[in-house]
Amino acid sequence: MGARSVGVVVVALGALWYFASHEAQPAAPLVDRPEVVEQADGSTSLKEDQPEQIRGGETYEQYDARRDALATGRYSGGDECTENCEGHDAGREWAEAHSITDPDECGGKSWSFEEGCRSYAEEQQDEARRRSSDEASEGDGADDE
Repeated sequence: MGARSVGVVVVALGALWYFASHEAQPAAPLVDRPEVVEQADGSTSLKEDQPEQIRGGETYEQYDARRDALATGRYSGGDECTENCEGHDAGREWAEAHSITDPDECGGKSWSFEEGCRSYAEEQQDEARRRSSDEASEGDGADDE
């Protein structure tokens, strides 16, 4: 193999490493996302009829239990963070950069990334509903003289 071929292989391997190690791309098909159900006691679990998904080497229930055990008291977009909020913040930033407004368009390699993306999208939906409601109430006789 010539020097040029070695250089091409090194660049290709570097690109593979980069894309494999960064969370900024949804990794799972959108249809595979488990539905998280909030229980009466405030805890969360996966909807029973869906297969368990793995992100970052753990199921959502394992991630949720680890996050609760660490309980840092730090939050990003309403979601409590584990050691830091990098995953949540990265998910929120990715969602904003890609104008995500539907939580079902979120994915990722980690649960925290997906939660950050979903919380951003949910905030956008809430804001759109609020604006729509405000516009509807303004149109109810506000212009009558």
